[in-house]
Amino acid sequence: MTTTTWRCLGMGLSLAVAAATRADRGALTLEGAPTFTVLSMAPPLGTAGNITGTQVGGLLGLRYALSNGLELTVTGAYEAPAHYYHDGTKVVTENGTFVGTLQSRVSAFGVTAGARYVRGFVWRFFVGGELGWSRRSFGTPDLIDVTDPQRPASFGLSLRDTIVTSLVAAPLVGFEWVASDHLTISLAPRAQMFVGSSGTTFALLVPLTIGYSWYLL
Repeated sequence: MTTTTWRCLGMGLSLAVAAATRADRGALTLEGAPTFTVLSMAPPLGTAGNITGTQVGGLLGLRYALSNGLELTVTGAYEAPAHYYHDGTKVVTENGTFVGTLQSRVSAFGVTAGARYVRGFVWRFFVGGELGWSRRSFGTPDLIDVTDPQRPASFGLSLRDTIVTSLVAAPLVGFEWVASDHLTISLAPRAQMFVGSSGTTFALLVPLTIGYSWYLL
């Protein structure tokens, strides 16, 4: 091929790449993902140490690019119900003090908002953070007498469901692949640190997110 031909091919390739990775300023992106969460959680009733557990759920988010490097974000997350067991839980009632395994069915959802800084074109690196609110439900709690491991039995305390809320701070960091000018795929682990009465002190979400963008400018 002649030099001119190579130049034309190179220019065409450059234009194609530019079209697929054009600047994101003004882009509005809707994204969603299934999530896998690892968390440290205290019992909703009584006193006992934290346990480490896992939950699955989903995430839905909206991003708007103020510039080619700065995006505003809003994220909603949901954790599907899962059973948890807190060994050695002490519960004090008007009928006395009871120690056993507290079982409960736990689910949660929350909303956060923040910003993230983005660098790169086809492959992007981003770092940011969000602040928001979380609501965790502990359903059908029951304290189990496990003195005889072969015959566990409920103490019959008629414990009430518990709903707790807390503030949440979520730093995040991740990578994003721009599959086309509208489609993105990203891996964006986010730590969640809780402040309040939820008893949950820390959680790590690992979503594989798919996003679709509209360009408003």
